[in-house]
Amino acid sequence: MVAQEAITKKAVKMKLKEIAGANIRVSDVAVEKLLTALNKFLEDIGKSVVEVAKTRSRGESFMVTEKDVVKGLEEKGFKGLLE
Repeated sequence: MVAQEAITKKAVKMKLKEIAGANIRVSDVAVEKLLTALNKFLEDIGKSVVEVAKTRSRGESFMVTEKDVVKGLEEKGFKGLLE
């Protein structure tokens, strides 16, 4: 699971506390649910970005660029996440 490796449980708890503006408690189950959702989101967006990059490239070996990420997010309706 990519998101769980990239985003730690501690980071999720800290972000929720930052958003709340208070020293709140966050259950481990809540963190696991958020990590599961983030993983699915990352996989969905990642597929879109890779497809954009594949379309642009002409071989099996290619590089995902910033433009690919922007276009992939636009295609999924998430362009606002970049602002």
